[in-house]
Order: sequence, then structure tokens, then C-alpha cells
Amino acid sequence: MSNVCIMKFGGNTLANKQKLLLAAQLIKSRWDKGLVPVVVASANGNLTDVLLDHAFSIAPNPDKRELDMLITTGERVSVALLSIALRALGVPSVSLTGSQLKLNMCRLWPVFKELARIKKLPRLSAVDRMCRLFFWRTNWARTTWR
Repeated sequence: MSNVCIMKFGGNTLANKQKLLLAAQLIKSRWDKGLVPVVVASANGNLTDVLLDHAFSIAPNPDKRELDMLITTGERVSVALLSIALRALGVPSVSLTGSQLKLNMCRLWPVFKELARIKKLPRLSAVDRMCRLFFWRTNWARTTWR
């Protein structure tokens, strides 16, 4: 099995073209070392705030499902741009959403809470928990956290 390196990039690290290209270089460096990067990316900069501001300027109490659809567009932009940058650097990549990976946060959330309780994990974002659970449950590969 390959060594998997899970890398999480927050919004500020993808806030502009230079930072996004720096993130792509960091991912490429892991690839060049023989690791298989699995990248999780947040919306770039303050895009989520901008999208929420738009929604609440249209309606004082927007539907939660529609808000979810709206704010996920930021993550889609980030992963697509990172994939484009990685391919330009010669690193094979594809952008995927959680649903494309068949990950269902609603069903997995109780498991995250239990794992956090048992393993005394530090507070993690839902995406980080999702990735950790995916690799613990599937035993897909030895995971390297960097």
C-alpha cells in the first residue's frame, strides 16, 4: 500500500493566486517524496462570508439546505483550482466533493463524536474528522499526517 499524506488547506492559505500556487508546490513536494496526497480545501479567502452576506441580503432567514448548497460552491472552486495547478505541475489530480466520495456527514457525525470521546481527539473540523474516519474505517492505506 502507498503512504497517504492528508493535507488540509484553510481559506487564508488559498486566498490568492500566489498562495494557491504555493499550496500546489507543497502538495507536489509530498508527491515527489513518494507520498500520495489527499487534499482537503476550504473556500478561498473570505468567499464563504461573501456568499452568506449575499444570501442574507436576499432573505432574512434563508433555507438551510439552500445555504448549504451555496457555501459548498466555495470549496468546489478551491479544489478545482488546486487540481488545475497540480496538473500544470505534472501531478495527477482530480477534484471531488464529499458526496462524490459517497461520504454522508449526517450518518457519520455520531461516529465522529464517539471517536473523539474514546480517542480524546483535539477539536477537529468536520472535514478533518471525515478524513480520519474514512481511513480508520476502510483501512485503505497507512496514513501519514503532515
